Amino acid sequence: MEVLINVQGTPNPNALKFILSKDVIESGKKATFSSASEAGSVVLAQKLLEIEDVSQIYFFENIITVTQNGRGDWVVLTAQVEKVIKENILSHDPQSVAAGEGASKKVTAEDLTP
Repeated sequence: MEVLINVQGTPNPNALKFILSKDVIESGKKATFSSASEAGSVVLAQKLLEIEDVSQIYFFENIITVTQNGRGDWVVLTAQVEKVIKENILSHDPQSVAAGEGASKKVTAEDLTP
């Protein structure tokens, strides 16, 4: 099954959103990684962070936001990010991200009750 990727800009010129046709993390959860060590066993995040000039990865549902350090060329980086996603997304387990480092829990009504 081929995963479709739609790339969108963000208000931050150093970040792009890669919107996939497959979830990258459990619904309602999110995870941010700034280094391969933070990514732990999340191979997709590790591989994205190995791309030169990529400084941070953010997972939310079916979106991967990639932030670069300002020195990268988005044309080159976009091609590299899409290649890494396509090579790793089919073996990627969204539940493994939620259990791993960088993930934050889903907010519930109980969390908002004093």
